[in-house]
Parts: sequence; C-alpha cells; structure tokens
Amino acid sequence: MANHVNSHISFENLSEEATQFLSNIMPSFDTPTAKVLEYFFEESEDTMNTYAWCVDNLGAKWVNFEEIGEDTFNMFSAWSFPKRFADTLYEKLVSLNSPNLEMWCTYEDEMPNFIGVYGRGPYEAEYEEELDENLYEEEIGSLPYNEETEEFNDEWWELAYGWQNREKQYFQEILQEQKELWKTIEISYTY
Repeated sequence: MANHVNSHISFENLSEEATQFLSNIMPSFDTPTAKVLEYFFEESEDTMNTYAWCVDNLGAKWVNFEEIGEDTFNMFSAWSFPKRFADTLYEKLVSLNSPNLEMWCTYEDEMPNFIGVYGRGPYEAEYEEELDENLYEEEIGSLPYNEETEEFNDEWWELAYGWQNREKQYFQEILQEQKELWKTIEISYTY
C-alpha cells in the first residue's frame, strides 16, 4: 500500500481574481479529483487518470483534494509531495493578477518517513527542504517513535511543525533578499 502524503498550501498576496478562482474550484467536499484538475489541464479524464500522466504533471502517483478555500489548498497524494502540481497552481494564480504571490507548502508522509516544505514567491524566489527519517533526531531533536517501546512520541508532531515554521522564516528571509536584489537591478537600469 502506498504511503499517503498530506500537503497543505497557503497563499499570501492573492488578487481578488485568484481568490475567486480558488473559491470556485471545489464547490463541495465530494468534487472529483478530475473535475478539480480540469481547472489546470486541458486533458481528458482518462488521460489524467494514468500513472504516467500523474507523475509527469503532478509529481505524484495520484492526488486527492480534501479542501480548497480562498487562501488554502489541502490534498493528499501517493508516495510524494505533488511539487509539479504546486508549481502549476502557483503559475495559474500569478497569471490571475497576483504578481506578488507567496506560496508556502508543508507536507508530511503518514509514517512519517519524511517531512518537508516548499515555497515560491515573487522575484523568482524558491525554497525547498525535506527531511527523511534519518535526519529527524539531528534536525528536529526527536524521533516520531520510541525506538525501544515503538510507542508514538506525542511531542514529535509539535517539534516537526516547529521545524516547518523555522523553515518558513528562512523562506521569508530569501524573499526579502530577492526583493532587495531586484530593487538594486531596477535602480541600475534607470541610470
């Protein structure tokens, strides 16, 4: 059985058009995945249901959408974070009058074999970091399970979310650096 990967995407600096677009995608909780994907791809449902198409266009074996709101996008997928879909989503929202869009993605494997973050923003800013289970103790300071008793460590998710929040701060710093760099470039072109 494939491991499920839960992904949570949030947005800042969305235009009214982009917000409305997100609001219209998922009118109910039982909206089929193929119906959601029609907003992004001009493919038939049969094509979008193939393994190869999903891996090439979504970045995962399959994706199911749980909730789409005015500034969030929640989904789960098989084996990996659907990074290619996140990029498609970002580009679509930017094209809807949101040139300063900031997208922040967090994801975690259900076991958890890995957790990660992915961000995109204006000025060509991009950030990605993923931890597999071999790095949990070093980077997060804890393991999800007690190795001796194999019981789940209740504080682990809190520590993992803390790591994801720290990574978001690094992403924000990169966004600020990119903004300053682009200002410098724009100033030098005016002379």
